[in-house]
Amino acid sequence: MARTYRRNEILTNPFYLALVAVSTIFVVTALAYLVSGFALDPANAPASERSRRVALWFDRNGPLVMTIEFLVMLATGVVMMATDRWYTERRKRGGRG
Repeated sequence: MARTYRRNEILTNPFYLALVAVSTIFVVTALAYLVSGFALDPANAPASERSRRVALWFDRNGPLVMTIEFLVMLATGVVMMATDRWYTERRKRGGRG
């Protein structure tokens, strides 16, 4: 029995990969924003002044950055869902156009 090669469906729509990338960046930013609160606590003095500056930056700009990332993530998800049918039909036809 010969196995047929099946293309990876996730890679068919490039917006899937874009959504994964944007979501990963969002999660990293959210975790950094969470940790910045602990870094600013005087009882948990960070190892360096640079850590404190980064924590202060996240404390001031974290909500704005996460809002922008969320909106980009939302737009990417909507575009991904809107183009999914087109990419699926294209994959079923086996062509590139």
